[in-house]
Amino acid sequence: MPLQNVILSIIIAAHNSDEYLQDTLQSLLAALGADIGRCEIILVNDASSDGTASILRAFAQSTPQAHYYAVEFTNLGKVRSFALAHSQGEYVTMFDSDDLLKSGSLGEILTFLAQKKPSLLLTKLQEVRDLGTADKTWKGLKTKTLLADEAITRFLIHKDFQAHLIGQFIHRDLLLSSPMPDFTCYEDFYIFPEILTKATTIVFSSESHYLYIKRPDSLSNSPSEKKIHNLFVCTEKMDALFGKKFHDLVLCHWLDIQLKRKKWITDREQLNTLQEKVQETRRIRFFINPSVRFSYKKKAAVSLYRDKIGQGLYLASFLLAILSVVFTLISTSIQRELFYFSGYAALLGLFAERKNLKWPKKDLSYAIMLIGVVKIIWTLILYRHEHTYALGFIQLNSGKKLIFGGALIFISPSFPTIWQVSITVNTCCPDLR
Repeated sequence: MPLQNVILSIIIAAHNSDEYLQDTLQSLLAALGADIGRCEIILVNDASSDGTASILRAFAQSTPQAHYYAVEFTNLGKVRSFALAHSQGEYVTMFDSDDLLKSGSLGEILTFLAQKKPSLLLTKLQEVRDLGTADKTWKGLKTKTLLADEAITRFLIHKDFQAHLIGQFIHRDLLLSSPMPDFTCYEDFYIFPEILTKATTIVFSSESHYLYIKRPDSLSNSPSEKKIHNLFVCTEKMDALFGKKFHDLVLCHWLDIQLKRKKWITDREQLNTLQEKVQETRRIRFFINPSVRFSYKKKAAVSLYRDKIGQGLYLASFLLAILSVVFTLISTSIQRELFYFSGYAALLGLFAERKNLKWPKKDLSYAIMLIGVVKIIWTLILYRHEHTYALGFIQLNSGKKLIFGGALIFISPSFPTIWQVSITVNTCCPDLR
């Protein structure tokens, strides 16, 4: 149970941060001012080899509200879980050991939390690349209550806030119900979507109290195979959690991974999943969704046209399939041409599929399949007195995708000994899993 007079637990996890730590702690004291008595400060030194431990110990000795712990996790997810287990506040916020807070800001925030009791108070982080020109003046809370759908949409389009625990004020019960994974990076992204869905009252402040200092050597600026694996797992969990309603917006996150992080993914199953997700950004629905930013529609278009070979193969398959229908409609004697054109269309379509050079499935593939159906029906009518047989088939392959083919089989009086087989279409429908 949280202590009755402790409104907020402030968690600082530090690893080799002695270069910035003194300024960080002084900014915390300035942000709290006389309201420090309503808080507790949890300081966790995680396997530091510099002067971090001595700075934190000295601060804890001079500040009654501060509690110092030393661990050897070298894992931010474990450190934050440890700190949460040792905290007592009704609300919890995270504070990175190299960032700064605006003077006087936390006093007003503490009063707001004590009076309004939201499940979640989200604040805009002020990203800083040049500390000398940064606005360090606290201008007061500017709050707005958000419905869950609005909060999720703002989060997914990176408007106002992202998947950071730093600078956010989360009710303790909400954090305890969403256990943090043992990730060295993206541990906050793993639980943030779940927190949004569980929160009953979400308040957002457009005024920032937090100076989020972007440094070249930060964790997020040094990708690795392990970190991007974590990012993939988080995105997959978020996709399943938010469901169909927000699927197009989640696809934007998949597109970012494809364009910026793919080279660090080595797992074949993850690569296949990523490819399937990116294919979904090529549907018309994605491009006409008003919630999807134009920049992501542009990225999806670039991703589509980057694969010019696959584009050309499918376009050729589509055009040849149309030509085969045209020949069927205008002539009963050009059966050999009909066979050639539709056969070439099938071969090109198959080759494109085999090489994973795929056109957006919901659009062109369905159009080609429709052509196949029309051709089968028309041929049945056209050749009904000439021992003609037409059929279509649906087949389930090992990849759990439907393959639709329109097959035209007939015996022509002019070629009595030849069975002509015309496969108009052979292309995959979207994954059924």
